[in-house]
Amino acid sequence: MFWKGGIESKGGDCQVAWEVVCADKDEGGLGVRDLRTQNTSLLLKLIHKVVSRADSPWVNWIHCQYAPFSTGFKTSPSYTASWNTIARFFPMYQAITSVDVGDGTSTFFWHDDWTTMGPLYQAFPAIYSHCTDHTLKVSCFPCRGVELAAPSAAVVCCPR
Repeated sequence: MFWKGGIESKGGDCQVAWEVVCADKDEGGLGVRDLRTQNTSLLLKLIHKVVSRADSPWVNWIHCQYAPFSTGFKTSPSYTASWNTIARFFPMYQAITSVDVGDGTSTFFWHDDWTTMGPLYQAFPAIYSHCTDHTLKVSCFPCRGVELAAPSAAVVCCPR
């Protein structure tokens, strides 16, 4: 017996461990996809499509509804539950991707991984803690006169 078929199952009702059910068939499992992992993968894929501005009606609608992403993927009680769920996965997306800066208009200065030091909020936590705007883009900084050095060196902030 694989599953009792009731609303709740516990103890001896489940004869096969979930890990075995999700294992590949060639590994002795049933080949059922772990739904939590599958959901996470698909949400990250959706975020990637939005960030890379894939040409699709869904991405275009998202950019009209919630964009411009000048503040990143934010949650809000006024947003839909679906959007808030997607937005909660954005930090994970940022942690597993890197950025091609280009002109800097779509690269977050503090949170995107665009330097050899990784995300700057991790490399410079003391400076980040005093930052009043965590959503600045890289393109903002040449006009504001900021110079970055390695974490062991000083960071010079020269607002104009």
